Amino acid sequence: MDKIDSILDSNVIKQTKNYIEELESLVPSKSDRFKFKIRVPLNITLLTITLVLLLHTAYILYYSDKIIPGIKIANVSVGGLTYDLAKSKLQDNIAKGDTELVFTNGIDLHVTSLDKLGVTYNLDAALLDAFNKGRSAGIISNFYTGFRTLFVSSNIELAYTYNSGSLDSFISSITGANNHSSKDATFVIRETGLEITSSAEGLVVDSPKLREQVLEKIKTQDFTLQTLPVKEERPNAYTQDLLLIKDVVAQIIYNPLTLDHKDTQITLKPELILSFLNVSTSSYELSQLDHSGFMYYQTPDKRVAVSLNYPVFKNYAQTTIAPKVFTSPRAKVKATKDGKVESLEVTKQGQDLDLEKFTYDFSQALFKFKDTVTIPTKQFSFDGDAKSLGIKERLARGDSTYRGSALSREHNLLLAAERADGVLVPPNGIYSFNEAVGDISAETGYDSAFIINNGQTVLGSGGGVCQTSTTLFRAVLNSGLPVVSRNAHAYRVRYYELDSAVGFDAAIFQPTLDFKFKNDTKDYILVTAFHDTESKTLHFDIYGTPDGRTVQITEPVQTNVTAPPEPVYKDDPTLAKGVTKQVEWAAWGSTVSFARTVKRGDEVLSTDTYTSRYQPWQAVYLVGTKTN
Repeated sequence: MDKIDSILDSNVIKQTKNYIEELESLVPSKSDRFKFKIRVPLNITLLTITLVLLLHTAYILYYSDKIIPGIKIANVSVGGLTYDLAKSKLQDNIAKGDTELVFTNGIDLHVTSLDKLGVTYNLDAALLDAFNKGRSAGIISNFYTGFRTLFVSSNIELAYTYNSGSLDSFISSITGANNHSSKDATFVIRETGLEITSSAEGLVVDSPKLREQVLEKIKTQDFTLQTLPVKEERPNAYTQDLLLIKDVVAQIIYNPLTLDHKDTQITLKPELILSFLNVSTSSYELSQLDHSGFMYYQTPDKRVAVSLNYPVFKNYAQTTIAPKVFTSPRAKVKATKDGKVESLEVTKQGQDLDLEKFTYDFSQALFKFKDTVTIPTKQFSFDGDAKSLGIKERLARGDSTYRGSALSREHNLLLAAERADGVLVPPNGIYSFNEAVGDISAETGYDSAFIINNGQTVLGSGGGVCQTSTTLFRAVLNSGLPVVSRNAHAYRVRYYELDSAVGFDAAIFQPTLDFKFKNDTKDYILVTAFHDTESKTLHFDIYGTPDGRTVQITEPVQTNVTAPPEPVYKDDPTLAKGVTKQVEWAAWGSTVSFARTVKRGDEVLSTDTYTSRYQPWQAVYLVGTKTN
């Protein structure tokens, strides 16, 4: 009754009466004979309109609690039904969660389901939309809608949600199984010389279209078998393209090219030079070459060009060439008071690779067939005092003892400390221990001592240097500076636990293992090293500008503790008979973890966990067998 009263109270009846009155006002008086002739058809029209409006009103009254005829939701007819009956019918006819969506490539089937895609249909939203049909607009529009749906049904789409990640995974599985990508022609060096691999066109799944098809099926409740949409994929470089520049490329790569820096000369192999070359065939790439600033070669018809592959060359320059020419800027603290720096002396201007000039010079030499490129460098310039650099006071210290070390081990670790001393690290710069100390070998002054290599303790140049990196690691931990790279030793080394808990060590092994940290402050950081000969202790100090950070380090926790294996005795014909010499010391295996939290006031800047996995280690003894 509420809906009926609402309709009766609406403007429908009032509008009808007003319309009739307006029409009557247009009808002439009875005294006018000519006008009387017009009044008869007007009265008929008026009665017709009134009848239609009354019928429409009755139509609305009848369907006041029902969906008007001709309405469908997802192709399910709900016209003439109440909200509850329509919802019940939809629930019976709409696909359930285990309904499958199936795609085929003509041979294999790829199947998923509504549940796997996380599909949820919103029936209430669609039903509300259906119930508003013929009611939500003006009287004329509503009349037109109601009249039209009697003859032409109106279908409402189902609103739904789905899991985008699940759909991405489904599409990825299909593309992974069906994609046959195109193959670019490439240059390769074989025993016979420079050759070209064949290009091939590909056929791949049209992923955006496949996504559209899946969503359309979900929306329209269409679960029939669907053929996968595919598209052709053309290679970027065809064999015939590379044939046009084969002779030029061969001339470039087989031209001996040497990189020169002081006493160092590096002759590049053809395979390496070939990796620096980029073949361009697209009109876009060709147009960009004119703005590259580097040399390049282009065919006369401008179809193909060969240029310097800047990302590849840059990576080579930064990872291989830069370390060979890099020297860290160095400084020395001349006077301190209460931990604060009173005077500082810059002892060495550092240098680095001038990458921009090197790239330009290299491309010029490459495409003009020169035989030498001088590696250009640029210097770091420090003209200010300690305060201008930000070297104001000591931020942290790290310590370790090397008592009991063999003379060769002691020599090595102190030599490495001397070479690591005085390094200035710029803001946002990365400190590398290996770069700071340089090459560790007999040629650079290191003695032979025991090192860990490939899971064994063997004699090697620089044994004991890990004590230096370990001491610096402890200083960095205490400073709160971010650790970029740190590696634990293969087993627990007794030297590092003489004055410290287990787990506070940092192994280095050139060139694969390095210890690195980042200067995340706004000023320079200075790393200094010194030792005490009497107490046999090594120290690293880190200087900079304090920024209020504090450091909390937890006690290390050991798990998976494993006893060492039984000792091993090996005959050694170089030792006199009756002499036994220990070369390996037993060590318990364990997993050790501790955490460091860096704060500034109540703000937590970082929390890091350092985990070391030590193998159980057996003692090894050499037994002399020499008789004379």
